[in-house]
Amino acid sequence: MAGLIRVSTADLQDPVGSAIRQMNNSLAALPAGWEIVLWFVDIESGRMEFDERGAGTAHLSFDLPVERAGGLADLLAEAKRTDCSFAAVICENAERMARYVYFNTRIEYELARHGIELFASDEPIDLDGKKAAKVLLRRIKQAVGEWTAINTFEQAWDGLKTHTASGYNIGRAPYGYRNQPHKIGERTKSTLIVDPTRGPVVTQIFRWRVEGELTYGEIAARLNANLDRYPPPEPLRKDTAVGLWVWESVRNVINNPKYTGHMVWNRTTTRTGVTVRRKRSHRRNPIDQWVWSPTETHTPLVSLADFQAAAAMSDRQRGHRPGHDANTHPATKNTYVLRGYLRHEQCHRRMHGTLRGENIYYRCAGPRNTRGQKLMAQHPGALHIREDIILPAITHIIAERVFGPHRREHLAAQEKAAPRHLAEAHAESVAAATRTLNDIVSRQDSLSIELEEAAVDNKAWRAKLRERFNTLENRRTDAEARLADLSATQTVPTAGDATLLDAMPYFETSLTSLPERLLRQLFDILKLDVRIHNAQRAHIKITITGDAPQATVDATQAATHPQSYIGDVKDLNHPQTDGLDAVDRDHVRLATPATTNPPT
Repeated sequence: MAGLIRVSTADLQDPVGSAIRQMNNSLAALPAGWEIVLWFVDIESGRMEFDERGAGTAHLSFDLPVERAGGLADLLAEAKRTDCSFAAVICENAERMARYVYFNTRIEYELARHGIELFASDEPIDLDGKKAAKVLLRRIKQAVGEWTAINTFEQAWDGLKTHTASGYNIGRAPYGYRNQPHKIGERTKSTLIVDPTRGPVVTQIFRWRVEGELTYGEIAARLNANLDRYPPPEPLRKDTAVGLWVWESVRNVINNPKYTGHMVWNRTTTRTGVTVRRKRSHRRNPIDQWVWSPTETHTPLVSLADFQAAAAMSDRQRGHRPGHDANTHPATKNTYVLRGYLRHEQCHRRMHGTLRGENIYYRCAGPRNTRGQKLMAQHPGALHIREDIILPAITHIIAERVFGPHRREHLAAQEKAAPRHLAEAHAESVAAATRTLNDIVSRQDSLSIELEEAAVDNKAWRAKLRERFNTLENRRTDAEARLADLSATQTVPTAGDATLLDAMPYFETSLTSLPERLLRQLFDILKLDVRIHNAQRAHIKITITGDAPQATVDATQAATHPQSYIGDVKDLNHPQTDGLDAVDRDHVRLATPATTNPPT
């Protein structure tokens, strides 16, 4: 006979002690004259994927009580041989071979194919060939074993949710915090406290990300400029430390919700189902699967609004090449001044530039699958807009409302029109919510008629209709609540503060005459965001932050006087002339920053 032993890893039990117990029980159950000639031992999880069983090396770390001939895979391979050295296999109990009935029965099937029977020490070993009662008993035990594994997993899950809700951290403290241990009974749990040196660094990173809209690489460069003030994170493996900030470490900070003061768990996973794999790769879970503490459990370093704004910016910049230089790819032939600034309002995707004949177009074909098929049925086939149409409109708005002498009047007129625009937008939202509710009610009515007409004995179909009706009922409740909220509230506009607008310089030149690099820098400073509704309508949004006035001065001076000025904003550490000759410089004139209304 062959003996089969499986024990869990050292984290869960004593592998050697468990192996000794299984060996003794298997030997004690052998009929007279039977002996075990080979032992197959695995030290691994019973939830391991079947095709990965027996390939581990954990057995090399322990002094096993028997000589190991291999693992489960070796047992099944030996069973296939015509000169197999055993005629039967014995284990302590059948449910220990694996934690899922499917894997257990597969092992039995693979052995039975070659005439080898599987015995268990806790089952009667009958040699008369009758198996019905034994199979029934074994399947019940295996089912109970699978239930126990799943139930234990679910209880552990609930325990970790309670652990998170109580504010206890799991694992290493994020950069900017320290673990504060607490003795609870015989266990030690940890909460988070702010690291006085690194905590402010996290707040600064989010400020650069949200207010300055800097990329991960740009933030890392600023941090590396003063490592005494912004000490880099230390990896778990000290030998991999580079002593600098890299873009991945900045990304890890920005993506960590624990900085909001909430304890968050289950952001990543190594599982792809109920089983586990030997090679584990971490992947992010969807946000709706994260487990959040209901309230703040430690001192926040950023607000929840700033964290969400940083996450939204990451979504906007995904797949976008930062900087203003041409693509370094050898096949690059054209540059597009509005690259990254135009988005289609319907699908929120960036529009990409393309050259057709003598004209530059920005195009959006909507989300598509790998076969090029549309994923949004309501999306137009392709939306195109010409650069020589949209660019003059954008530069005119900026020149007139940001750098022009009558910008105050334009701001006042915009604020005066704001209530009307908000009322129109609110009415559109109410109408859309009403249409959604009416559509759900109509679909429910159709299901009710279909349910009445369905045959009484067609229980499966009727159950499916009821399930769909209940799903729509939940959606109807949400839609009614949404409509009620919209009907009860309407955004009240607030008067804008023109202080920052007054501090912006005046331009005495047409923005379209500026070099592409400088124009894109101005777009970045003004946080330009253009939403294209269709080929005739676009929404242009400009945001002026506290550093925008000085950044504008720095950018224009660095471009017009590269020999005498070196800026420190955006990509101006090494300013380039962008081909500005003497004539071009004469076209760029910067008025003195104003603190009052300009003369008419």
